[in-house]
Amino acid sequence: MMVQWTSHNASSPLVRWGASPGRLDLEARAESDAYSDKDMCGGTATSNGWVHSGTQHWAVLRGLERGRRYYYSFGDAAWGFSAPASFVAAPNHGDMVHVLLTADVGQGEADGANVVALNTQQMASLNTTRLLAADAPGYSLLIHNGDISYAEGFSTQWDNFFTQIEPVAARMPYMAVPGNHERDWPGTGGRWDVEDSGGECGVAFERRVRMPLPGPDKWWYAFDWGPVHFLQYSTEHAFEPGSEQYDFIEHDLQTVRRRVGYGEGQYGVGSGWRFLSMHSSWEWGSTTALSTTCRRWCAVLDG
Repeated sequence: MMVQWTSHNASSPLVRWGASPGRLDLEARAESDAYSDKDMCGGTATSNGWVHSGTQHWAVLRGLERGRRYYYSFGDAAWGFSAPASFVAAPNHGDMVHVLLTADVGQGEADGANVVALNTQQMASLNTTRLLAADAPGYSLLIHNGDISYAEGFSTQWDNFFTQIEPVAARMPYMAVPGNHERDWPGTGGRWDVEDSGGECGVAFERRVRMPLPGPDKWWYAFDWGPVHFLQYSTEHAFEPGSEQYDFIEHDLQTVRRRVGYGEGQYGVGSGWRFLSMHSSWEWGSTTALSTTCRRWCAVLDG
């Protein structure tokens, strides 16, 4: 399990954790990184939208027992630690799982002070995150398929978003892929030459939302959660035949299909679910070639 957070100051960031709330006797040292406006691609992200984004930290908790609850606190001995939070480790392959799925969330201020959110009709996100937090006790995983904060180059909006989603993301894994409002910017290797990211071109998202990617700006990965196999891929990068992402998806789907005993448990041998998740609809702006690709993947999923 990876714990991620952002701070202004840090000397020796780490996570204290353990199997009981009053005994956080294990430690995981964190790695740290930061980005600046020089890492961005233009637009608002390199001009009036830029405010120092702090330092991002991440630490991995290892040796977890499946299905067991763990408690943790993150921070720094010199600057203080967070209030304790908890999560339940990954379920067994035969366990029933409950998953929250969302997309296009954004962030807003309860007093209406966030002009950016008001202009883009994001105030509804307050209701979305409130309901997610209310449902969270019965769930173990949160999937967010693109259009995360709608910061669009205004770096403080990322802090607003994570404060808003923290009551959910602090208690379960938060897995995400980019949408157009995180990644798209002309001439940066994405699939769409539009300015929807405000010049962030995926940089802020990738530094703040660390996923098990095969490489920088390669937003496709897969993981198992109980009897469910999730394949997360990016509609903001090329996924046509011949692309690196297409090859990854094909290989993953075929590999999971051939697994012997996958999903073995109360649901029977080979009954594991397979989810292919992305941001944009297959039908939106689709071409004949893309439709053929999608039909091919559906056939593998159904097989």
